[in-house]
Amino acid sequence: MTLLPKTPLVVTFEDIPSLLPYIPADDRETWVQVGMGLKAEFGDDAFGEFDTWSASDKTYNAITCQQVWKSIKGTGVGIATVVKLALDNGWRPEKKEMTAEDKARLKQEAEERRARILKKAEEDDRLRQKMQSEVAAACEIIWRQHCRPAGYSPYLNRKQVKPYGIGFLKSSVLLVVDFSEQERAYVLTGADLKKFFAELPSPCPDTISFRLMKKKGVVIPIIDHDNFMWGLQYINEQGTKKFPKFCKKSGCFHVLGEVSGESTVIAFAEGYATAASFYEAVNYPTVVTFDVGNMVVVGKSFHEKYPSALKVFAGDDDKEKESNAGRKKAEQVATECGGLAIFPEFERVGEVAKI
Repeated sequence: MTLLPKTPLVVTFEDIPSLLPYIPADDRETWVQVGMGLKAEFGDDAFGEFDTWSASDKTYNAITCQQVWKSIKGTGVGIATVVKLALDNGWRPEKKEMTAEDKARLKQEAEERRARILKKAEEDDRLRQKMQSEVAAACEIIWRQHCRPAGYSPYLNRKQVKPYGIGFLKSSVLLVVDFSEQERAYVLTGADLKKFFAELPSPCPDTISFRLMKKKGVVIPIIDHDNFMWGLQYINEQGTKKFPKFCKKSGCFHVLGEVSGESTVIAFAEGYATAASFYEAVNYPTVVTFDVGNMVVVGKSFHEKYPSALKVFAGDDDKEKESNAGRKKAEQVATECGGLAIFPEFERVGEVAKI
């Protein structure tokens, strides 16, 4: 048990390099919490320290680190969480004698920093909401004008599952998300698609993102409880899964079958192929949550809407990963919803694993 100081700690930016090494960077949940706490207190100025600390883990990936940092928004996790993690692991702050002037200066600097962070967070939130609406409208065009309910998919054929409420592209389409001053998302096909790539500057501006969806791929609608479509997940013929930038995913899902107040069992799975396999096996409505973190959010929302139905969470058991987030999150949400968490069982014969 860690005994916290009787008086609140004054943690400055200069303290970060000394306290972070006390926190293990190999647990993803802790890693994200540290990022949230640093960004909430110090804004983007703290990314360098976060990146340096992250590199102490053998699984460190610079691109992933940057992506996660950029994705962190206001979450309620503050610097106190980071300090607590460091204290729990043996860090002790240096005793500092501060004058009244030092304290006043630190207070003013903190207030100014928080004002800048708040202003940026408000602008980021405004842009996010605007672009989510733009992406939703563009995906609606793709779904209505460029998809059909039946077709051939190498991915589905390889997974040996059928299509349930998904779309097959009639031709290749390009979804462009421009979050410069234009703040718009639009769809290109045919000659316009080719013209876009011919005129695209190199390097591509940071404010432009695009997703090429080819004919042999499939798209899965991403909806909410009001049946509003916020976007599309694109799965190419190799099985790579992609979402448009700014696509709203949290709390959204895709349903195989029909959920109603009469449903006695509702199942949940991260990916479409797992959900389709489960649905075909048991014939219960099955919800695709797209990732394990969203499984928790979506599972709870369905539990609130359909409290009497048994919730079954078909989790991914990532035994090769030390954190095994697939199992942990499925078990967590199952417990919170009074449901069941189930996982595939593997039989190992020689060097070959069979399911």
